[in-house]
This record gives sequence, structure tokens and C-alpha cells, in this order.
Amino acid sequence: MASATLPTRFKAPDIRLADGLPPVACVDIGGTKIAGGLVDESGTVLLRARRDTPARSSGQVVPAIVGVAQDLVRAADDADLGPVAGIGLGAAGFVDETRSIVRFAPNLGWQEE
Repeated sequence: MASATLPTRFKAPDIRLADGLPPVACVDIGGTKIAGGLVDESGTVLLRARRDTPARSSGQVVPAIVGVAQDLVRAADDADLGPVAGIGLGAAGFVDETRSIVRFAPNLGWQEE
């Protein structure tokens, strides 16, 4: 996997979690695929899951997102990695957190979903 150097103003903080924490599931929602990974406290990807992004309606995409997250949680359980501490989601677009809606997600064609 190639790495990139980001301009200083966009540099991600160096966050270190305490040893022994349970893994975290991370899900990236894209226009063609929904990719997930189970990550340990050092940032190592332990497991991966992937599904194609279905048609661009939230009624079809949301179950696929849930499916990837469930795949990761089940795989963590099967691999005796302990309980998953949480699930983080990422997608390009604008979210109105006060109304809990996606204002616009260009890769998914969502508006006011």
C-alpha cells in the first residue's frame, strides 16, 4: 500500500491507544464499495470485509453498511479477538449532525437522506 505525505495543516494527529484495548471496526462508505477493517490499538488492520455499494438509495446502502459491520464483529468473535469496542464510519459529504441527516454525499448520490 502506498503512503502519502500530507501538507502540515492536514497532518493527522499521532494518537496512541493503551495496550490491550479491544479492536475497533472501521467502515468506509464509497460509491463503488463499502470497505471495512478491524483495527487494533497500534493501527494494525487485523481483518477486512468488503461489499459492493448497491444502487444509490439509502434503503439499499444502509443494510450493506450494517452487513460489513456485522461481518467484522462476527469475524472478531470467530478469531477470539475479544469484543469490538466500537464502529467508526466514514464517507465523503456533508452531515447535519443536529438533524442526523446526510445533507449531500456525492459518491452515493444522497441529498437530505
